[in-house]
Amino acid sequence: MADFSAVRQRSEAVSAAPSGFCYADERMDVEGLTPAELEWLTADEALWQRAHRIAAQNSELDPSDVYHTLRNFQRSPSERLRRGLRHGRTRTRTL
Repeated sequence: MADFSAVRQRSEAVSAAPSGFCYADERMDVEGLTPAELEWLTADEALWQRAHRIAAQNSELDPSDVYHTLRNFQRSPSERLRRGLRHGRTRTRTL
C-alpha cells in the first residue's frame, strides 16, 4: 500500500492556508478517493514539489511553468508535437 501521508499533510496545509490561496477554504477529502486517484495525486504532488525546488534555484523561473514543462516531458514527442501544432494554429498568420 502506498504512503499518502504527504498528500494528507498537503490537504491540511491547504485548508489552513491564508485566504487568497487556491482552495484555501476547502479541505481535500483524500479518504473518499480511489487508490488510482490517490496514486495520481501523490505523483502530481511530487511533481509540484520538484517544480518548486527547481524554481527556487533560479528566481526567474515560475514554479507553475516548470510544473507544466515537467508534465509535458511525460508525454511522447509525437503528442507534444501534435499539441504544439494545434496550439500554434489558433493564431492568424500575416505575411
